[in-house]
Amino acid sequence: MLITPYAYANGTYENACLYYSDDGLVWHVPPGVRNPIGTQIEYKYNSNAYGSDSNLIYNPNTRKFMCYYVIGDVRGNETIKNPKVKTYDGITVSPEINVNGHGVSPVVLYDEATRTYYMWIVDIDPQPNVIYRYTSTDGIHFGNKQAVGLSSQYHPWHINVMTYPGKSTIYALFTLIGNEGFNDDLHIATANSYTDNFIVQSSPLLKIENSSSATHEDVQLYRSAGIFSDHGNILNLWIPARDTIGVWTVFYAQATKENSVWTVKNFTFQRAPLMTIQNTQYLYTPKQWMLSQGDSPKSHGVKREINEVWGYKTGHTPKINAKNMGTYTQINVKPIELQNVSDY
Repeated sequence: MLITPYAYANGTYENACLYYSDDGLVWHVPPGVRNPIGTQIEYKYNSNAYGSDSNLIYNPNTRKFMCYYVIGDVRGNETIKNPKVKTYDGITVSPEINVNGHGVSPVVLYDEATRTYYMWIVDIDPQPNVIYRYTSTDGIHFGNKQAVGLSSQYHPWHINVMTYPGKSTIYALFTLIGNEGFNDDLHIATANSYTDNFIVQSSPLLKIENSSSATHEDVQLYRSAGIFSDHGNILNLWIPARDTIGVWTVFYAQATKENSVWTVKNFTFQRAPLMTIQNTQYLYTPKQWMLSQGDSPKSHGVKREINEVWGYKTGHTPKINAKNMGTYTQINVKPIELQNVSDY
């Protein structure tokens, strides 16, 4: 997973970070990687420059990951949105490479049959915004620029795309914008092939009020990632959300199709922050308990007063006592059979 943390809307932290997972729930920093991997390094950018809109694909021919992101800047009346890419071979991250193109939210798919890269990117200079599609043979030098249609009363803001198992259909996850501002829901669309326009489902994939709970209120869903199950009956989703105090978290959910409509059902409200601001440092931890206030590796238990907790067990079930304290939930976690905290 390639993400750009955006803690408390502070662009200083919005630089691409690479993680890996064995199960899609617990995420770690890969070997040879020190996050963030994406930084504004070119002399033409000023101190207000920021990274954003990361995208990750794997090329089986080169056996490398392609890590795309955008470096943004504003100079006078000019808005700069320059796509970049770095490669990762499981050991080393390459130097930054310029990708020709302009816009936000670049997303790339690699077609093994034709050995062609397809890139969709949203140009926010025109009004309304326009999606453009490019092709490339190396994932760096893109051409054949074509406008892509979107069947919606709203306009595109951020996009992510994915293939469907065994079919030529392309699915896309959208966040949209209208004349009155952002539409804060998450939308899904389809295209019959790599080169077709997108048809947006009439109802949202996930509405903002359905991602909230009695103890947690989201105000915006953002650029999300999705992978279909092998049979295509489940869409696994990783969705960033901003709450009422500006904190961003990433949560996992599943969508299913019923009566030709994709929707997220049986929603759970567990939150998995992938990055924590603590003394302005990125969070590097091999631990499988990820708490918004940090953890205590040398004790036989963890006690924190926090709004959200997300954990993962490996082989043992910890004893948990949760107590509603009104403005927060007090959770006591104690290992059983004198197991170490690091086992949980």
